[in-house]
Amino acid sequence: MMPTRRSTLLGMMFPYLLKSLPLGLGLVTLFSCQILLGRLLGPALYGEYGYLLTWVTAAAILSRAGHEWSLMRLLPPLIDEGALGRMRHLVVRSFAAVSVRAVVAMAVLMIVFTTMASLNWPTRLMALALVFVMAHAGLMRSFGLTHSAIWTSDAPENFLKPILFVALVWIATNNANIIIVDDILAINLGVSIGALLLTTVLVVGHKAKSLLRARAEPFDLSEARSVTRTLFLSNAMNMVLRNADMLVVGAISPPLETGLYLAATRVAAIPSAIVTIIDPVAGPGIARASHAGDASALRRIINAYSLTTTAVSAGALIFFLIVGDHLVSLLLGDTFTKAANFTTILLLGHLIANITAPGGSLLSLTGNHKISLRISVLSALAFILLLTVLTYLFSAEGAAWAFVIGSAIKATLLIFHAKNATGVSPSFILR
Repeated sequence: MMPTRRSTLLGMMFPYLLKSLPLGLGLVTLFSCQILLGRLLGPALYGEYGYLLTWVTAAAILSRAGHEWSLMRLLPPLIDEGALGRMRHLVVRSFAAVSVRAVVAMAVLMIVFTTMASLNWPTRLMALALVFVMAHAGLMRSFGLTHSAIWTSDAPENFLKPILFVALVWIATNNANIIIVDDILAINLGVSIGALLLTTVLVVGHKAKSLLRARAEPFDLSEARSVTRTLFLSNAMNMVLRNADMLVVGAISPPLETGLYLAATRVAAIPSAIVTIIDPVAGPGIARASHAGDASALRRIINAYSLTTTAVSAGALIFFLIVGDHLVSLLLGDTFTKAANFTTILLLGHLIANITAPGGSLLSLTGNHKISLRISVLSALAFILLLTVLTYLFSAEGAAWAFVIGSAIKATLLIFHAKNATGVSPSFILR
């Protein structure tokens, strides 16, 4: 019997899922700790802390945006060639650039903090320091993943850090009459610094010792600069799609409603974790297939990627429609049950987005990053317009529906433009 197309694609999924296992376990740990944190803090304090952390995370991601994908695109061929001098030059320049950009992001964030009268100076300084640490942690993780150092890259950040963080918060809540945002942020900063140092020792010490001894060999980085600039702007637009709703809800809603919406975004993002798991593993394969001009291999990777993300997202939505209220109550406690409605709407948005999940990587890693940027800009502008109108009219529920419609707009643009630019559809359904 000849294998069917669907059974072939299912067979293709498993190597990526197996290789991505450490990332998956890390995200399960991260999600579990987020849930425990919500239970420990309650909706109001969870919302207050989550709103501040969203600003910090956005600044950190934008500080390294583009550089992590530049490493992902340019390092694998250099690793294959054994070009240690050029590798060192690229890595050193990338970390230096991220440091400069992180300082700029911290300055901008300080201006934003002037609008938050409740933040005292210690809180502001800790938040700014956390931006710098998180920016470098993300780039170090990408560097490790290009060397296939999946366990050593992921374990400190997604295993040890969240477990230690929640354990320390639990100790603090049990030994203090009251715990405030300052306490939580101080704990986060401490464990983040420790995780970054451990990741650096593990990745550089075990996978890149020879790079330390190599002499930097300057080479033409015009492609890297072009990719980085474009992907920075693209990431900025994607940050709007991922975080603008939380920032708007947090700015106009009381901490209680913000906490409920934040909890909903965390639960709804579970199926999209599969993208976070597969993307760093499939990325080098996409880059190598593009570099070699192997269209068949490129199509196989994208089809397996899309099938996996679509199946997981559809399954999560169906499961939540059946047991959603009970699941939220079980995970977060009865005080969070009102988050179930937000979660259902957001899960629909994630399903729509994950149908074309490989689209961004497909364009960015095949040299079509400018097309990816145009799609991100158009999607972000549409989302901001929808978010402004719908949140004003319907509060947090309006923000959730804005996410759904914004995701549909971006998915439509990806299907059309990625197919035209690469000859490969980003969706295994719409080929």
